[in-house]
Amino acid sequence: MRIDQGWNAMFEADDRLPFTDADIADVIGASVVYGDYAETDIVVLVRLNDGRYAQASAWCDTTGWDCRSGASGSIHDTQEQAWAAIGDEGRDRLEGMA
Repeated sequence: MRIDQGWNAMFEADDRLPFTDADIADVIGASVVYGDYAETDIVVLVRLNDGRYAQASAWCDTTGWDCRSGASGSIHDTQEQAWAAIGDEGRDRLEGMA
C-alpha cells in the first residue's frame, strides 16, 4: 500500500509502529501534510488484514526520515476505539473520512 513517499518512509524509518504496511487491508483515512521546509506530518486510520483497526501518526523535520523523525500507533478491536485513540488534532484532519 503506497500513498506517497512519506507513507513508505513512515514504515521504513521507524520500527515503533505495532503494524507494518503489509498488515493493512484498507486505508479508512489518511492525512499527509507537508510544511514549508520539507517537514512531513502523517495521520492514518486503517483496517488490518485480521479485521482489527489501527491508527498511527508520524512526523519528520527538515532533515528527513533518517534523522529527526518519530512515529506512534496502536491496534484496536473496533474502528471506534482506533478513532478515539487518534486524538483531537488527528480526528480534525481525518473528519469525514472515517
